[in-house]
Amino acid sequence: MNRLADEQGVIVVYPEQPSGANPARCWNWFRSEDQRRDSGEPALLAGIVEAVRKECVVDPKRVFVAGLSAGAAMAVVLGETYPELFAAVGAHSGLPYAAAHDIPSAMAAMKGHSAMGRAHFPGTADDPRRKASHAVPVIVFHGDRDHTVQHSNGDTIAQQAGAAHAQLTKAKGLISTTEEGEAGGRRYTRTVLADAQGRPRVEQWTLHGAGHAWSGGSATGSFTDATGPDASAAVTLATQIVIGAQAAQDLPKDSPVLVRGPDPRLAAAAVNALAALGFERAFLVHQERDAGAR
Repeated sequence: MNRLADEQGVIVVYPEQPSGANPARCWNWFRSEDQRRDSGEPALLAGIVEAVRKECVVDPKRVFVAGLSAGAAMAVVLGETYPELFAAVGAHSGLPYAAAHDIPSAMAAMKGHSAMGRAHFPGTADDPRRKASHAVPVIVFHGDRDHTVQHSNGDTIAQQAGAAHAQLTKAKGLISTTEEGEAGGRRYTRTVLADAQGRPRVEQWTLHGAGHAWSGGSATGSFTDATGPDASAAVTLATQIVIGAQAAQDLPKDSPVLVRGPDPRLAAAAVNALAALGFERAFLVHQERDAGAR
C-alpha cells in the first residue's frame, strides 16, 4: 500500500489501537458502543480523518477506508456510521456490520455462527444486530480457507452492501457479473454488482485456498500472503472507478481519463467500467512495479 501510495500520490493514514483499549491491539468492532455514530472508536477514527483533511490538501470526495480482519470489520462500521465521510470501503478477511455485541458473540461470528452464543438469537427483539442501511461502495476480499474469520462473513458483507444499494436502485436492481481467474499463483472468483448506469457498487473476491492474510502483500509484512491477486492494487483501482463515477456527473463524456496500476488486467477492468459510465476516452497506463509508467 505504501508503494502504491507513493506512485499515485495518495495519503495513507495508519491509526493504531493502544493495548489499553484492546490487549490484542485490535479494533473493538464487536461492541455496541463502537458500532454507532458519534460514539466510541468510530467517532475517534472519523476525528482522525477530519484532522488529516484539515492539515493536508485532501479532496473530501476522495477519502476511503480499508482494513484487514478487525480493521476490515471496523472499516465496514465506518462506512455505515459515517457514509458522508468515506467514498468507499475495502474489507479484507473482515466481518459484517453489527455481527456481534460482546467477546463471546464476536468469537461465534468469526467462526461463522449466526446465533452469537445465545439460544434465542437471531431474529428476535433481543437481537442487537442491525442491517446496514447506508449504501457505500464496497470491495471485499476473503480466503475460502480462512479459519480465523470464516469466509461466510465476507459473503455477508457483500450481501449487506448489495441490499443497501438495491434499496436505492429499487425496481432497477443491480446487475451481477462473475468471472473466474488466476493471479499470483492462486485462483479466485470475482463478482461485481453494478447499477443500471454501469457503476460498480459491490465487488467481491473469493480467494481459493487462501487463509487469513492480505492477498498479494509483501512477504516481509505480518498477516500477508505474497501469493494471489494484489489486493492493494485492486483496492486502489476500485477507488479510481469510484472517483470516475463521481466525475461522470460533472465532466463531459469526451474528457480523457487515465487509469494506472501495476496489474494490467485489473487496470483494464477499471477502464471498461469507466467506459460503461460513458467516458469515451478512458485510457490504460500500465505501470510496472519499481518502474515508471508506459
